[in-house]
Amino acid sequence: MPGIAGVIGRRAEDLGLTPLLAAHRLGPTEVESTIAAGGAAFGHLSLGIGGEDGGVARRGSQMLAVAGYVPGLGDARRPLAERLLDQVGERGPESLADLNGIVAACLWDERSATAILVNDRLGLGRLHYRLDRGHLLLASRARALAESTEVDPRALGQLLQVGYPLEDRTLFPGVRLLPPASFATWHAGQLLVKRTWEPPPPSTTDVDPLEAADSLGAAIARSVERALDRRLGVALPLSGGLDSRTLLGLARERTPLTTLSYGHRHSWDLKFGRRLARLAGSRHEEVPLGPDYMARFGQRGVHLTDGETPLHAFHILCLNPRLASRPSLILSGFLGDALTGAHLAWVHPQDLELDRAAAARALYERHYRTGFTDAELGRLLRRPLLREAEGAAYEAFLAVYERGDGPYGSADRVDLELRQRRFIAYQLTTLGAAGLARAPFADREVVDVALALPLSQRRGQAAYLRFIVRALPDLARVPRTATGLALAGPPPLLALHRWLEWCRWRGLPRLTRGYFRPHDYRQFAHIADWIRQGARGFFADLIEDRELLDDLLDTEQVADLFKGHLEGKIDAHGRLSAIATLALWRRQMLAGRPASSTGLAARAGTGE
Repeated sequence: MPGIAGVIGRRAEDLGLTPLLAAHRLGPTEVESTIAAGGAAFGHLSLGIGGEDGGVARRGSQMLAVAGYVPGLGDARRPLAERLLDQVGERGPESLADLNGIVAACLWDERSATAILVNDRLGLGRLHYRLDRGHLLLASRARALAESTEVDPRALGQLLQVGYPLEDRTLFPGVRLLPPASFATWHAGQLLVKRTWEPPPPSTTDVDPLEAADSLGAAIARSVERALDRRLGVALPLSGGLDSRTLLGLARERTPLTTLSYGHRHSWDLKFGRRLARLAGSRHEEVPLGPDYMARFGQRGVHLTDGETPLHAFHILCLNPRLASRPSLILSGFLGDALTGAHLAWVHPQDLELDRAAAARALYERHYRTGFTDAELGRLLRRPLLREAEGAAYEAFLAVYERGDGPYGSADRVDLELRQRRFIAYQLTTLGAAGLARAPFADREVVDVALALPLSQRRGQAAYLRFIVRALPDLARVPRTATGLALAGPPPLLALHRWLEWCRWRGLPRLTRGYFRPHDYRQFAHIADWIRQGARGFFADLIEDRELLDDLLDTEQVADLFKGHLEGKIDAHGRLSAIATLALWRRQMLAGRPASSTGLAARAGTGE
């Protein structure tokens, strides 16, 4: 898997990079490059398909390793590491702060014996680090730095309650994820981390709605242009959502496209994706998703993401065999909804009347705690772990929420710094195993323009919707998956469709007191049902393996939860998915000792 690794300290060159890079490797076709100088050794792994950014470079006393991409920086035909060293030579190390794109890098200066670690403003370029008795170990993958198969209790509690670790934690004790917008300096065994960018407070300035839509659309269009590489074919995962149709509409005039849609056979993502592709004239492929997808892709997904997200989220891996069959640049539409205000709908009018603590708790319980309640976690976790894990998820959530400006500013903070930072990075990691993943919505210009829009243009995604309707009218007539409604069309027809959808999802269930429940075409997968069907044996094998879970969880509680779900008494798919992920991650770690436990970390500490 593409990424970087490094060892910094007085015996860095002797310690070697082999075990760290081995933890990144997915197959024999990946290309490895390494470089070493006094006090540091860096390595980079690439897919070997050409057109890739990232790499390692050295100039004088300075050495740099970088993973990811920085659009618009110099001559793209030259390696990114060399271009960044040029920038450092011209403007100094401080010029690495707030790089555009999705990127993580480390600069080593032998003369000053100082290392600088940086990433993009949203923290989507993942760089993990571990401080070990005078040495700094770093890697794109957390498991490369693990010393044991133990689990971080707070990260475990957060995984079980919200579906991913928080507080820059990983499941591995002592291994941390570099915070967003970091400019971190390491010298003499000490690491000082400072932030170079903060999300702006919500704007209440009045602007012309058409100007707001046009400025947003122009920024997105320029970001798409910067993301493309004419040397490679372009693939676009296409759903019935807003973000992928926007990229489709803007990229179709600039490059030939292959689009891919997936979902259960009658999902709206397949149906609407097919219609969008036909209008755009793209070569289109459909990948039906079946009840066994968690069993098919769980192992790979947990390995790629180091166990940090529930395995039911690995649906996008069904595209990787198609994507890997041809060298391609993969456009990812994730993040557009977040920047343009989709999550602001989670702030309810009554929240504006609550005190800050109550509003935070309401938002957390409605939209972030997708797993176990505090009481359930107290019964599930073994006591030694519970002492550290109890309340860890909400404490981390509240710490970020309180840095926001009012309910809407806080909603922006927690969505970008907690949810999007993790989930978008996981999606890009899985796509990045098959090709060069690019996320135009993460472009710095798009982030600046979108977050500067006034609340009136972000609530309900008003500016975003207006841009799509004005600039992409043919695509706007295709319904969106979230609602089943088109974005544009004759008002009477739109009103009729809106009424029919209300009857389908709310009217008939209310009238029949829940007896009639419509088939859910909006979801890409019927996760709860599929755990009872195609994935039942897979989940049973993991959940019933006491060797994997008994020292962490009350396995009787787990068995009761699984039984209740199978019998249809409860819907526990999110909780069961998190537990199965934990078990699968544990099985992978027990099957082979973590990379650094083969001697790297130990030798770093003893000076052998």
